[in-house]
Amino acid sequence: MKQKRIFTIHKNHSAFRRIASAMQQHITWNEFLPRVLGWNAVNLYELNLLSEGYYEGYDEKCNPTILNEFATAAFRYAHTSQERFPTQYVHTL
Repeated sequence: MKQKRIFTIHKNHSAFRRIASAMQQHITWNEFLPRVLGWNAVNLYELNLLSEGYYEGYDEKCNPTILNEFATAAFRYAHTSQERFPTQYVHTL
């Protein structure tokens, strides 16, 4: 009985991880990127989400690694675009 319970917990955890990952991707591609890049760039580089189906333009020969310089710049940009103190905590300071 204990083994079945552990399997159920693992199955639920996996399902919740897939849901959370899908939500994060949806927010990133549908809300964050258009605000950062603008809708013109999103449409120009075909970064919008598909309304149905799967993306089929994957190129296996494309190198997926990024340069350290780009990663650092993206990291710094993301941190400077955040509020210094989130508004919900300002009143407690």
